[in-house]
Amino acid sequence: MVSGSLGHAAKVSPRDREENTHVICVYTEDFTNKEQVQAVEKGLRKIGVTSVMSYKADVYTTLGIYRDNPWRLKPTIYSSRP
Repeated sequence: MVSGSLGHAAKVSPRDREENTHVICVYTEDFTNKEQVQAVEKGLRKIGVTSVMSYKADVYTTLGIYRDNPWRLKPTIYSSRP
């Protein structure tokens, strides 16, 4: 984050003790800038993130668009496998 290679802000959720998982949110300036999103992914991979990653625009959260939404909209825009 300090060097600017991982977006302009981030937050990490507490660990889910049952599933032993947590969420890392990294915010980019423009979710339509695919090169910027890919650069953040590359930076996360470089520091050891090995799980599947999905990119969800913050506006979807604001609008209440989650996985099983009544409109059947896919809440993620990009996804990446290691």
